[in-house]
Amino acid sequence: PPLVHADPSASVAVFTSSGTWTKPANLLYAIIEVQGGGGGGGGTVNPDSDAAGSGTGGGGGGYARKLLLAAALGSTETVTVGAAASGGNGSASTATAGNASTFAVAGGTDIVGNGGSGGSQNTSTGGSGVNVEAGVAGGDINITGSATGPSVSMGNDSWSATGAQALGFSSPGGSGFFGGGGGGSTATEAASVNGSDGTNGGGGGGGAAGDTGGAATGGDGGAGLVIVTQYLSA
Repeated sequence: PPLVHADPSASVAVFTSSGTWTKPANLLYAIIEVQGGGGGGGGTVNPDSDAAGSGTGGGGGGYARKLLLAAALGSTETVTVGAAASGGNGSASTATAGNASTFAVAGGTDIVGNGGSGGSQNTSTGGSGVNVEAGVAGGDINITGSATGPSVSMGNDSWSATGAQALGFSSPGGSGFFGGGGGGSTATEAASVNGSDGTNGGGGGGGAAGDTGGAATGGDGGAGLVIVTQYLSA
């Protein structure tokens, strides 16, 4: 049955950076929500002539939710919030994976939302275009972040043409529980378009470039967060 208390009051502590949670003296129970950071979107190097490049989006961070009675919590607990993950660029086209967020329970099981995977590069002259898997989580309720689809890079050979042709489609970042992924991008001849940043655990979108248009950068993954809803005695 649900835990019910007559006339409880409630307060909410939101952590957007790492810190320490302090238990209120009149705490009855708390609902703890942990969102991992999103992975950065994949970038691409400057494509060769008549070639294209694109990046897959970063995976969304995992989400965990847990209810704990006051007795199961220490007087203080350590909170770690996963920082934003960098998108890939021309010299490091594979992006950084998202960072985990954790609510550490002294003497108990930590509540963890893992970060999403970083996006990768895909070029029409070789490279990776696979889906990016999402981050996982641990808690009473576990919701994985969204994975992303592959990117598409079409160079001269893809068109079966002898003229200059190039088209790159990057994929958007995966969503987290609290925020969306950054948008992907499209680039044609001699163009370079960066991916957009994710928010609140969403993955960064991939970058795209066509026919020596220059290197493209993937969007940064959105940082995680931790929310503690505190139910207090009157």
